[in-house]
This record gives sequence, structure tokens and C-alpha cells, in this order.
Amino acid sequence: LNTVYDAAQNDSIRNNIWRFLVWRRMAGDWTEGNPISGAGVGKPWFYGALYHTQFHYGEDRLGLDPHNSLLNLLYRFGLVGFLLLSAIVVTVLHAAWHALRRAPTGDVLLEGLLLYFFYTVAFSNFTVALEGAPYALPFWLSLALVYVRARQILHALEL
Repeated sequence: LNTVYDAAQNDSIRNNIWRFLVWRRMAGDWTEGNPISGAGVGKPWFYGALYHTQFHYGEDRLGLDPHNSLLNLLYRFGLVGFLLLSAIVVTVLHAAWHALRRAPTGDVLLEGLLLYFFYTVAFSNFTVALEGAPYALPFWLSLALVYVRARQILHALEL
């Protein structure tokens, strides 16, 4: 790992390599552990091989953060938690799709909210966007606003 670290030309490449190593290891630990119910909340995750390389920065030995909320959710809550979150998201997106299809000219507000929601989903793949309030708020707020706007449109069409 130190040879790989030294071969990388800059910090951006090292960061990408670090993420790939961590994501691959966490995905492997998830499949080898308890993929149905997950490892549990609050249980630190370790990647011991990184602690003795230049890839690990700092002396914090309380566990690593994968910088990928969806992978972290899958590891901690398993398929059950991941499917529950997926069901919520699919339900909201179904309502939005239904509202946009039924609205005669579409809805700029709903379309903008959907774009912002998809941005937060993409963002959560590269950081811990769902674990802390400052990052999780845009995800949940945009999801809620998409649902509320879709319901408003569908209700107005029923009148």
C-alpha cells in the first residue's frame, strides 16, 4: 500500500485510491458479515491494513468512515435497512413521476426539486451525507419537498 501511495502523483489520485480501497473492503466485510441485518448502528468499522500505511491520516483509531453513505447504510443496516430506505425513495419518486405525467405542462418547481434531490443522492455516494445533520438535511428535506409538491399537483388535478 505504501508503494501505491508513493506512485500516485497527487493527493487527488491518492484520495481516489483510498476511497476505492475502503469501499472494496467495506463491501467485502458486509457480504462476509451479516448482509441481511447489517453490522449494527454505532459499531466502528476498521480496516487494519490502512492504519500502518501513508493512506491513513491521523491517529483516530475509533474506526474509519467510508465516505459513501449508501455503502455505510448497507453495511450498518444490511439489506433490510437499505430496502426500507429504497422503498421510501421509490414511493416518493413514483408520486413525482405520476404527478409529472398527469400535469398538462409539467411543473418547474417539482422538476427543480427532483434535480436537487438527485444531486443529494449523487453527493451521498462520495461523502457521509446521510450520517450527520448538516449533510442529511438536504437529502431528507428535498425528498419531503418532492413528495409534498407531487401530492399538491395530484390533489389539484383531482379537483
